[in-house]
Amino acid sequence: MSNEPERNAPDPALNFQGEMYAQKQYEFTPAENEMISGLASKMRVVGLFNVILGVVLVAMPFVLHYAFGYPQLRVTPMMAGLLFLLTGMWTRGASVSFDKITASKERDITNLMKAVDDLDGVYGLQYGLILMGLLVMGSLAIYFIAVDATGAGNVFSY
Repeated sequence: MSNEPERNAPDPALNFQGEMYAQKQYEFTPAENEMISGLASKMRVVGLFNVILGVVLVAMPFVLHYAFGYPQLRVTPMMAGLLFLLTGMWTRGASVSFDKITASKERDITNLMKAVDDLDGVYGLQYGLILMGLLVMGSLAIYFIAVDATGAGNVFSY
């Protein structure tokens, strides 16, 4: 193994996780940058809306309970609010990475991969919640079919 530099080696760059790799990156055209910038702007607005909605949904049960004397603290709006809050923050994070694509030179792919990683977090969370919901619904359906088949009666009667 020789210590002399490799001929025609591309300039090293950082990948989206901060690791060094030697690869020349694709540079988006001005038209592609304009499209990416428009997407980033829309994502920023949607992300902000989701964050605001999430904060409102998390705070609403507390306000209703403590300020207006509602007897029960509802958990469902808080869970939905947490989902909106997380997806909003991830969406805004992805929009920052998309904005960096248009502002940077020779780091477009690195910034694109960071944006894709952020979007993977958003959709990974939603995917996991959908799978959990389907699992719970399927389990409940099997349970209620079994209860009905055994003649145990109405499970929800008081």
